[in-house]
Amino acid sequence: MKRLTSLLATFMLIITTFSACSGTDISDTDETTATAITTAADTEAETESIYKLAVPDELDYDGYTFRFLGCPGENKTTESFFLQYTYDTENGDIFNDSLYKRNMYVKEYLNIQFETQTHGNLIDIGAYRKAIRANDDSFDCGLWLDRYSLSAAQDNLVYPFQYLTDMYVDLDNPWWMSEVNKAISIDNKLYFASGAFDLCIYGTTPMLLFNKEMAADLNLENMYDLVRNGKWTVNAMYENMKLATADLNGDSVQDGNDQWGYNYVNNFLYFNMSTNNDEYFFKKDENDHPYFAAAGNERLLSIGEAVYSMLANKSYAIARNDMSSKYLTAHAYEDVISMFADGKSLYSSGGAIYLNNLRGMEQEFGILPFPKMDEYEPGTDFYSYVLGFIGYTIPTTISDPEMASAVLETLAYSSYNIVVPVFRETVLQLKSARDEESAEILAMLTETKNYRVDLGIFFLDSSGTTMRMAFSNPDQFVSEYEKNRVRIEKAVAKAIETFQKIE
Repeated sequence: MKRLTSLLATFMLIITTFSACSGTDISDTDETTATAITTAADTEAETESIYKLAVPDELDYDGYTFRFLGCPGENKTTESFFLQYTYDTENGDIFNDSLYKRNMYVKEYLNIQFETQTHGNLIDIGAYRKAIRANDDSFDCGLWLDRYSLSAAQDNLVYPFQYLTDMYVDLDNPWWMSEVNKAISIDNKLYFASGAFDLCIYGTTPMLLFNKEMAADLNLENMYDLVRNGKWTVNAMYENMKLATADLNGDSVQDGNDQWGYNYVNNFLYFNMSTNNDEYFFKKDENDHPYFAAAGNERLLSIGEAVYSMLANKSYAIARNDMSSKYLTAHAYEDVISMFADGKSLYSSGGAIYLNNLRGMEQEFGILPFPKMDEYEPGTDFYSYVLGFIGYTIPTTISDPEMASAVLETLAYSSYNIVVPVFRETVLQLKSARDEESAEILAMLTETKNYRVDLGIFFLDSSGTTMRMAFSNPDQFVSEYEKNRVRIEKAVAKAIETFQKIE
């Protein structure tokens, strides 16, 4: 087995290097174009070869069945996020087969088997809580949405993840989401971590879509050039929106039956704008304690004002709920994509997995990051706001935490080398992106180090009322903050106190 796994590791490293190069170094583009969009991707590709799996290949767990407990997902699109360890046969589908190969790699490397138990839904962790409180060692790892995993951690039901880093887990490796994991610790305690095995993060990567044919008809400046040259700003997007609006039926009323500059779902715009401009509602101090950072934050308020300006004039942007009823048939994210696919808006936004809904779009479209507030240096990275991720939570009842550490590190490593290249290069880019520039931008947005989390929006003010107020009416943000300040600060203080007590 040792020889086989060594060969597999070498082979997969070659595959990863090839995939990274093919997705980020387009030989047919000029040198300036390649470096301007793909600086981060090129850097990661260059450093991949120095990272090796440190889990010893002589580890042998004698066929132990490593048991996952989670939910079956909310729909067909997301079920693979939770059920990926059940893929045990090849069927010719490249994504399916990548999961199978990854699973086989981990099983052979550690001599283990996988079992997935499902219970409840995305927000129901009752089975997890019940088993641990009964001291029932019936599973080794829980798969739940981030905020519910944190809730379990606050109830002292999660084995501290930082202990796993004393064994085999190495969060400095590129197969772990470094910025996400830094953001979700409290009091220097980490109870779950995000890694390359979390396809939820990749699949929900938010992006801005634009209708290329409409842009050409309007003689708009090349938007890829704007991204490359440091000029893709909020103002540039807004001016294009104004030019795209059109009263298609001539009734002098701009409504869901007309053409718009932008159709959107609120949270895709709001939090991507703040995060992509590297501002956050919640930050952390030198003790790794979160605090509400919005009060008096002029930069954040200016972002809110800019977003508000884009949306305030109902002639240029239309929210999902105001769209024609013929598009309001499915999930909100899918509905806005449907209107965009019909050629009724210049811009729209959605998660990466919903690009599949555009395969039948007759007009050509492109992919952009959400804009910056101000002009920037060419080659500057754009960030991806994490809408949600799966917390891989180790229960306090775990009988062999060292094995769990070995499994998670090997899963993250092999996912990064086997599954993620396929997911990014084929499932997302080649099948969904229709041009090389879009593929390059999507590659940048799905780099592990370019994902960002605003801790409080996830865990400390999950309703997001105060944050949304900053964007929906910045003039009232200060009063809204004051109204919610006590509630928010109590939630922050409680979270800190809870984690300080947990050993």
